Amino acid sequence: INIAAETLSSDILIDPLRIPKVAVLVPCCGEPKEVIERCLRGCLFLDYPNFEIWLLDDAARHELAELSRQLGCHYLARPQRSNAKAGNLNHALPYLQAELIAVFDADVVPLENFLNRTVGLFKNPLVGFVQTPQTYMNADPVMRNLRLERWLMPDEESFYRWIQPDRQRLGAVVCAGTSFVMRCKSLEKVGGFETQTASEDLATGIRIIAAGYRGIYVPEKLSAGLAPFTIQAMARQRSRWASGTIQTLCTGANPLTIPGLNPIQRLAFLEGILHWCNVIPQLFLLFIPLSIGIFGILPYRITSGGLLTIVIPFFLSQLFLLPWLSNGSRGALMPELYRWVFILPLAESVISTLLGYPKAFQVTPKSISREGMNGSKFRLVAPLLIILTIQLISSFTLIMHHPLVPTQGALDGL
Repeated sequence: INIAAETLSSDILIDPLRIPKVAVLVPCCGEPKEVIERCLRGCLFLDYPNFEIWLLDDAARHELAELSRQLGCHYLARPQRSNAKAGNLNHALPYLQAELIAVFDADVVPLENFLNRTVGLFKNPLVGFVQTPQTYMNADPVMRNLRLERWLMPDEESFYRWIQPDRQRLGAVVCAGTSFVMRCKSLEKVGGFETQTASEDLATGIRIIAAGYRGIYVPEKLSAGLAPFTIQAMARQRSRWASGTIQTLCTGANPLTIPGLNPIQRLAFLEGILHWCNVIPQLFLLFIPLSIGIFGILPYRITSGGLLTIVIPFFLSQLFLLPWLSNGSRGALMPELYRWVFILPLAESVISTLLGYPKAFQVTPKSISREGMNGSKFRLVAPLLIILTIQLISSFTLIMHHPLVPTQGALDGL
């Protein structure tokens, strides 16, 4: 990957007219002006001689049109705001006269060498898109509130450090919606960005790979965006990801039915979609103590021998192996914290999507003021408090009215 990009840099010095033109697209819909301006100014400093910048404003704000004029960027707003981000991007495609497009969310700022490190890969005509990691300027609210920013990697790091490189080897790289470059011809071949799901990035990437192109992952952090500022904003973001990803199964990009993928690619994409459904059995795990403490039902049988030879070794291996495998950057308990904080909104999003009522697309707020005092924080915390209260009642009942270790007769009765 690096050799290809460095070769492109040499070509620039020899003949700038040989390199492809890139249209840098910045879709936005209501983000603060200062956030958008920072993104545009970062794009202006890209160290690449043949590109243009397009601000795609789905809110049609006059102040952004004036900002684009001052910075020398193209400005485009559409009369109809259908199909969310995918519709916004598709609306811009007929106006472009470029071989490649680079897409950045409005809160993302690219490094100046972003295009030099990615465009060279398109010398291979089979490359359809190139994805780079998403990284954030600020800590997410879970890590920030616990003051763990300096001790643990961000939650998204595991995906971009380990999972995407594995997908690269399988030919099943996920297009992540921002900080990517895409060949216009490959996009035209699949009819533009997928509009039938809120995860247009994943579905479009699957379509492009199924059409015979390759997705390439560059494991270099070449841009940085903004993580959600609040827990409720982060919950909204992840609920949208879950709903939109599962919606892909109802589109022409369904990895089980779309022609052009090999069995390994189908399995890889299907795993990426169905892993969101893990929240359903995890939700049931929350209620197992209730069956013991309140209803007096033991959902599974365990003996002291099984506890010593199976359960304890299993949990100890989880505690010690994961930090070792991640070179001390990842623990076994912190990922569980993310899971339990967001399990209820994620479960609600997954179940409603499976029942045919997917979540509507909503832009993740890029400022605290956007959240307002609308009670969303209470709606997120209240169910957790209720479950915690029931768990405490269950534990108290278990201690007061049931033996801590079931008798052999009780176990035989099961």
